[in-house]
Parts: sequence; C-alpha cells; structure tokens
Amino acid sequence: MSCRSGQGGSVFKKGNTWRGRFLEDVPGSDKRVYRSVLLGMATGEQAMTKPEAKRQLKDLIQERGINTEAHLVRSISPVQTFRQRFTFWEENIACHYKPATRTTMLCHNTKHLIPDFGDLPLDQITQDLVQRFITKLHKAGLSPKSIRNIVGVIKLIVDQRIAKDWQLKLPDNPQHEQPYFTLEQMLLIIAAAPEKYKVLFMVLAFTGMRIGEAVGLHIEDVDLVNNVITIRRSVWGGKEQAPKTQNANRRVTIDQNLANALKAHINGKTSGRLFESKKKNPVCANNIAKRILKPILTKLKLQGSFHSFRHGRVSILQQNGVPGDLVKEWIGHSTLRITSRYTHFSDDFRKEIIGRLTPLTHLSTEKGLPG
Repeated sequence: MSCRSGQGGSVFKKGNTWRGRFLEDVPGSDKRVYRSVLLGMATGEQAMTKPEAKRQLKDLIQERGINTEAHLVRSISPVQTFRQRFTFWEENIACHYKPATRTTMLCHNTKHLIPDFGDLPLDQITQDLVQRFITKLHKAGLSPKSIRNIVGVIKLIVDQRIAKDWQLKLPDNPQHEQPYFTLEQMLLIIAAAPEKYKVLFMVLAFTGMRIGEAVGLHIEDVDLVNNVITIRRSVWGGKEQAPKTQNANRRVTIDQNLANALKAHINGKTSGRLFESKKKNPVCANNIAKRILKPILTKLKLQGSFHSFRHGRVSILQQNGVPGDLVKEWIGHSTLRITSRYTHFSDDFRKEIIGRLTPLTHLSTEKGLPG
C-alpha cells in the first residue's frame, strides 16, 4: 500500500455532463473503492472541454489529499474512540497520579464522560461538542469547580495539541471564604476532644499540617531535641503515600507546649506510628471527622473541618508578622499566592489594627492636616 503511485483519475461523459472517477481509501478497510463526481457540463453555454474536465478532476484529487501518505495512513489505521483512548490513559498514565486524584478522575469518567463521549472517535470531539457538554453539566446543577475538573480530564485524554486551542466558556467559580478556626476556637476543640485525640488535634492546630500528613507521622519523624517535625509521607485510604506535592516534604518547627504533649504521648517509644489504631494501622481520618470532630463542632456551634485547622494556623502566623516565606515553608505551599488564600482576618483583629493606627490620625490633626 505504501508504494502506491499517485493517480490522476479518469474522465468520461455521461449525458450532458462530464464526470470524474477515481479510487479512494476507506477507513478500516485495506481495499479502495471507486468514487464518481460531477465535474461540469459537456454541452451548452457552460460546457467545458475534456482537458478542462481532467484539470478539474486533478485539482479535486489534490484538494482531498487522496494521493498523500497521510490520507493512506488515516484510512488504514483503526478509528480510536474516546473509550479506547481512556482505557490506554487509565492503564498507562492515570496510574502515576496520587490515589485520591486518580479515584476522582475515574469517577468523572464513569459518571459523565463515557456516557457522553465513549463511542465517539477522538477527532469528532470538538470545541463545540465539549461546550454543549459543559452547558449540560451546568444545567444539571454541578458546581463550577466540578465542571472545571471534568473538563480538565477531557483535555488530558484528548490530544493536547487539539485541546489547547479550545476556547471554552466555563461557569464562573465564585470564591467563598473557607471556614477557619481562631486560636480560641482551636483551644476549645482540643479541650473538648477525648484524651486519645487531644494530641492529634494539637498537632493540627499548632503546625497547620494536613490531616493525611498528621496520621502518616512516625515517631522517628519527631525530633524533641530540636523541636522539629519532619513530614515525609501522607495517608489516604489507609495506605501511605508520598506527600501531596514536593513542597509538602518539609520540616516544621514546633513550640515547647506541643513538644511536651508529644513527649508524653510517645511515652518513651522509639519507633512505630505516632497515631495508630489497635491493629497498628494508621487511624482513619474520616472516622475521626464523623465520630469525634463533627459532634464537638456541633456542641460548640462551630462550622469547619480538619482543613479549618490549617486555615487557622496560617492566619495566626500571618497576624503575628511571621515572614511569608517562612509561613509558606512550614505549611508546605508552593507559592505565597496560595498561602494568601489561607489567610483570614477576624473582625477583632481588624479593629485592633485600626486601634494601633489611631495615634497617626491624632498626629495628622495636630499638624493641621484634614481629618
């Protein structure tokens, strides 16, 4: 097949018209079929000569690229569907993502992508088709964030060289302030926690680490001589994995109060998990959230989650003037821009700052300035 010579086709008269005939490759078949096309009139005022008809047929064959190698390869190659491409992507690419990310992506595929795109050839998944899909999800009530994540999966599966040119209109993603705990609220939560979980809640409150990082700590990660905790791993679904990002591998300096609590909790042990179940497995964060944290928050009439400790810790460090780069290092963010999203200022703190600035107002008045 690859050695085929180019063809010029043949021209013949049929009634009052000139028609052209040529061979064309058919997708999925190793045989070619004859095509017949109308070239023009053979009689009358608009009549063309046979040489003119031949030139027109030659131009048509060239426009369609019938004699090119690309046309041949495209025809004899099997048409790959979205489902087939996803299977390859799942087996060879998705496996390199973190379990939590991979699980979410596969869920998007099963629930949304395969039903809409599964049997479509990849080259038929166009910008307009994806835009209609976005509108469908939006009307179904999916959150803007979920829609963005689903579209992201589509782009990962479809050839990036095609997807990068899509000009898609996505629903606006309104920014809501995440719930966070103040220092006073954290202390109330710790005081209300069962003795078994007090130290875990203290670690979350006074380091700002993620819950998966906290339950992934080993005793060897705690340096009570230098008051430093080294974060080397995380836990998701009961299994240890690498931390969320490269920046999440870090050392966090702790205060003496937390160091004393950890020392009592470790109680002379030199190895093992810092927080473990009766079977020596990592404790289940989801169970602790449902059975311990949620009832405490309900009792204290507070809103939040484990992540609210993290937001609260960042806010406390920022309010106390800790250098941004050090906050970023301790929290494990890649940029200060991300850290700023975790920073919250209470009304009391805002009033306190204004109170500090009040003398400046008096000074401007004494100097005869407006105000």
